[in-house]
Amino acid sequence: MSQELQTRQDSQCGLATEVLCCFGEISLKATGASMLPTVWPGDLLNIQFAEFGQVLPGDIVLYTRQNRFFIHRVTRKSDLAGERRLTMRGDAMAGVDPPVHAEELLGRVVAIRRGSNTIDFDRKLATIRRMIGLLLVGCDLLCDLALRFQAWRAKSRRTNLDFRTNGTAME
Repeated sequence: MSQELQTRQDSQCGLATEVLCCFGEISLKATGASMLPTVWPGDLLNIQFAEFGQVLPGDIVLYTRQNRFFIHRVTRKSDLAGERRLTMRGDAMAGVDPPVHAEELLGRVVAIRRGSNTIDFDRKLATIRRMIGLLLVGCDLLCDLALRFQAWRAKSRRTNLDFRTNGTAME
């Protein structure tokens, strides 16, 4: 990564972190595929500031490490001898992330906006979505097909929206 790009990314992460801490909420656009099928690239995530004591296993949280943002699911929470850590994993990732310290935690995803739909976060669906994610991580072809299908659906929605906003009747 070029120095200029790294500096820009560091500035964006710092600004977003400051806004979240000061105002308590931020929206970020998802870019990766590590949280499929819960979070798709292009989804807009509503994130509320949260401290260690406010998150539970099953929550999707935002944390920062080396001036980069990560949004993964909490699989375990531990508070042993004052060492507060979270075990995290992307739904479509085979392994867990290195332990996340309480100081790296920034917030919890409370809603996902996908196109014109808003999906409120529901911890009850987490197990089903994690199982589907494991299928996707185990098969690159299946993951690629899912991403292509989602891109096609998003393009179809945009095209339909364009027709409606231009006043053209849809058939």
